[in-house]
Amino acid sequence: MTEEKNLSPQPENGIQPKSLDLMRGMRWCSHLLYHRYNLNFSRNKILYLIYRRGPMTQKALMDELRIQAGSLSEMLGKMEQLGYIERTRCEHDKRNCMLTLTESGREQALQFEKERRDMAEFLFEPLSETEKDLLHGMLEKLIEHWSQRPEETASGEKEKENANS
Repeated sequence: MTEEKNLSPQPENGIQPKSLDLMRGMRWCSHLLYHRYNLNFSRNKILYLIYRRGPMTQKALMDELRIQAGSLSEMLGKMEQLGYIERTRCEHDKRNCMLTLTESGREQALQFEKERRDMAEFLFEPLSETEKDLLHGMLEKLIEHWSQRPEETASGEKEKENANS
């Protein structure tokens, strides 16, 4: 049974129907990636990051991942229990821990990277190289726009309107 979402545009509160359709499509893609393809991989991302960069402090990892200290500490505790990482107090700052991978952690990180590459190939398999390039460019444009604060975007639109008047 194939899952289908009705993405037909319907006017809603003056918002362009095509924009709503795109937003629904993006939300559905996100849902599928997260739930069906299990792309919630925080633990594996941590392992792979430590694998690529080498031993790092818990604070550096927290800053890199933009995650709350408590959330990271909880994940690291579970990873330590599973035998993937070791935590040792930093010599220069006893409040901080140095994180290193165990052999089991290195194996897990490499397995994750292989699975991640295979998944990326599968997910974008239906697209030609040209379509992938176009999609990549559009996503970069959206990310840049969405990264702006709403008041910056609104003032930019007002400036455009005033210039066109």
